[in-house]
Amino acid sequence: MAGKWRTGGDVYIGDPMGNAVALTDAEYDALVHERAIKEKRQERDELLRKVVDAMNPMRWEALSAAEQQAYRDYRQALLDVPQQEGFPENIIWPEEP
Repeated sequence: MAGKWRTGGDVYIGDPMGNAVALTDAEYDALVHERAIKEKRQERDELLRKVVDAMNPMRWEALSAAEQQAYRDYRQALLDVPQQEGFPENIIWPEEP
């Protein structure tokens, strides 16, 4: 019997195996959506980690006031990504300064 199934944290379509639990279309869609949210947040977090390096005290002091503000704005835009309408399917990623 083909369908949508979940085993632990894995979600798949096909024939059930082992301890698989049948999912409704709505349950499957919700799990796929949750996975997409997690993946996009991880992508955003990786970009935030790169910003932290640019903001370390030694490098920060070497930046002009305009460059510092550009990094502040970029960091805030990254933090705001999950609040964008259409997240996680449609994301407008901010450009790094």
